[in-house]
Amino acid sequence: MSSQPLDLDRIEALSISIQPTALLTRTEAAQLLGVKPQTLAVWASTGRYELPLVKCGRTVRYRQSDLQAWMDARTVTHTGQLAE
Repeated sequence: MSSQPLDLDRIEALSISIQPTALLTRTEAAQLLGVKPQTLAVWASTGRYELPLVKCGRTVRYRQSDLQAWMDARTVTHTGQLAE
């Protein structure tokens, strides 16, 4: 087994880049949206927003592409404009 030195720049780049199909934890999704993980849990249980999630047992994940589409749909040009 050969030992190669770690390329820390590559490791950092890989950890920062997220693919659109990547599954994010509730904490990661909350950070992306600027809310608390508990807020996402409430939204998921009450259906307050139609924010898609992937559920397997007790594990919840969010697709980055779904989060981006949700944010895009809620983007408005002024505060009087209703997001649909």
